[in-house]
Amino acid sequence: MNKISFFYFVIVLFCSASCNQQTKSNKKAAVSLQIREDKLKPSFKDLSHYIDSFYVVRLQNNPPIGSLKKILVFDDKIFALDKKTQSILIFDINGTFKNVINKVGKGPGEYIKIADFTLNQKKRELIIMDHFALRYIVYDFNGNYLHSKRFKKHADQFVYLKSNKYANLNDYNSKLKNDCFNIFITDTEGEEIKKDLEFDDSYLENNFKKDDYFCISDSVVNFIRNYDNNVYRITDDGAVIPKYYIDLGKFNSPEGVIQTPHDNTTIKQYASNLSSFYETANTITFKYVINGKLKTIYFNKNTRNYLSSNYPFLPDNLFLGWGYRTVAEYKGFFVSAVDYPQNIVDFVKPLRAYINKRSLNKVEKNIIQEYSSVKGDDNPILFFYRLKNF
Repeated sequence: MNKISFFYFVIVLFCSASCNQQTKSNKKAAVSLQIREDKLKPSFKDLSHYIDSFYVVRLQNNPPIGSLKKILVFDDKIFALDKKTQSILIFDINGTFKNVINKVGKGPGEYIKIADFTLNQKKRELIIMDHFALRYIVYDFNGNYLHSKRFKKHADQFVYLKSNKYANLNDYNSKLKNDCFNIFITDTEGEEIKKDLEFDDSYLENNFKKDDYFCISDSVVNFIRNYDNNVYRITDDGAVIPKYYIDLGKFNSPEGVIQTPHDNTTIKQYASNLSSFYETANTITFKYVINGKLKTIYFNKNTRNYLSSNYPFLPDNLFLGWGYRTVAEYKGFFVSAVDYPQNIVDFVKPLRAYINKRSLNKVEKNIIQEYSSVKGDDNPILFFYRLKNF
């Protein structure tokens, strides 16, 4: 198939063995994705040619979103965290605004700062983590305050597990320098049950920071971390199990090498900052940085083919522009967001030039028609798309 590269999706026998939770993790993933970065060539330019179906959600402009940090999609509702206003806005699946949680303060039902939020889907509850006040604050889906609980250990992100537990993230935080584990499992009262994925305290400073250590696909919680090419699954009862290993050969970062956002030597020499890992029944997508460029991979689970894209942080390709951030998976569709006014302007600006450049396929025509009226100060645009069996 033209412009499609191949790699073997190697199945490795995985034996689980009990280990002391205080020791460093030496777990081996069940499935290895072998990618030889030095032999990779960009295999596509226009993702539109591989799109099976899609739909676009333009979030209603009133109220405006100042700085989109996180999106969760569940039960045809879109929950968007606005970092600037410290609010969570709730939209329906058509982008119509429904409600907002904006309760900054120190009283009951209020928070100082939203570090993260998660959903208890069964109870239809939205839980905010305020790591300044060390509180979980619980609301219903209409934004009504229900109750709050204190937790005892600083955390940077968290996710609700179906067994009525939380998986809490230590993002290499120096406040926890005597407790160097990435994952702390607690009950909903904040009591620690266990911890996992120990790391060396030399990793505490100058880290890349991710928005998406926890990546949820079809209600399955996947976890990625720095200095590790494993993708872990966190089970409903809080077990941390290696699921995939992304093997980039000689571009894997050696153990003990600390990569920082300003270290040009290691950034160019090794792949880093694995992010945006989401999967559907047929496709896996993820990103990493190498040589100052963001590389996106789409891997087909059935055919073992993959599409790769190598482009700068400010892509000049219209359709890859939607890959600024893959933020979610919902009902078999990947969800990408174009946010911030400048990004939206950059996205819309090339439309006319792109139209004049070449003939368009049906998908492209529909996309351009949808976006012809977009303005730079609009709220973020969400693109839901599913790929063909390539």
